[in-house]
Order: sequence, then structure tokens, then C-alpha cells
Amino acid sequence: MTQFVVPIIATWMKFIVTPILGFVSLFLMVGGARSIMRGVQMLRGIRPIPRKATRASTAVAIVVMSVVVVFGAAVAFFLLSLLTTQPYVVTDRGLTIGSRPARYQQRFVPWDQVLRVDCLYTRRGPRRIAYLDIYTDDGRERLPNGATPLEPVNAYLHQRLPAWVATTCR
Repeated sequence: MTQFVVPIIATWMKFIVTPILGFVSLFLMVGGARSIMRGVQMLRGIRPIPRKATRASTAVAIVVMSVVVVFGAAVAFFLLSLLTTQPYVVTDRGLTIGSRPARYQQRFVPWDQVLRVDCLYTRRGPRRIAYLDIYTDDGRERLPNGATPLEPVNAYLHQRLPAWVATTCR
């Protein structure tokens, strides 16, 4: 039984990116929340408003800090999806799409439901496949070239699928 496992991102990249994203999201959410609390205290009269500031500028600062907190939450969600998304698995029976946020349900696509397979070479450096696009009735699934070379996967797909489904790389 032939099986290829294609992760979303290389393991060494997870070790570099994860702490940075965690720190950035924590910094944005905690710093933004503290600034929002200070602004609310100023508007309620518990804390004095600085000399050059007005109540309107304090309210605008609260809105801006709310946007900062939302951006920090988006970074945290990206970190969560990066850590919890399971890899793609290409087997004799079909393509297993790893679970990912927000539903965390694994999907299986048999080969007879694959409509088209496209691939693209990298523009710079050695001639490698940058990604494989597999089109199904549910949409497009992109297999990235993170940790696994996609050349053997593409060769296997050309053997397994009809010629009109698996196109040549561009």
C-alpha cells in the first residue's frame, strides 16, 4: 500500500514560528486589554485624563485598542490552526484531508471524486513543485511543499488518475 504524508508546515518551522506567534498574540491581547481598561477608567473618572487628551480622544483610543485585541486574537487563532491542523495523507484509496479548525473533522476523498489536479513549479531556485492543487466537488485542496517533496506524490497521482484529470506542471 502506497502512502504519502504531506504536512502543512515543516517541523523545524513550527519550532521557530510557534514561540514568535505566541508572544505576539499574548503581547497584543494583554497590552490592548490593559489599555482598554485604563481608557474606561479615564472615561468613568476613576483615573485622570492626561492634559492634552479629551474624552473623545480617549474613546477613540479605546476603539483602536479594541482593534489591536481583535488582531491579537486572530494571531492566536492562526497559531492554534498551525499547531492542530493534521497533514494530508495520499493513499491507494484516495486523499485524506486532515482535520483543521473550526470543525476538526477529517475528510476522505476517493479518487473517483477528484475532478482535476494542477501543480506549479517554484519560480526561483531548483525546479521543484511548489504545491499541488486537488479539485473536488467540495472545492480546492492545496498540498504545500513544506516538509515533503511533492515530485513523488505528483508521479503517483499521474499513475493513479486518468490523463485528463492529472495535468502536467506549469
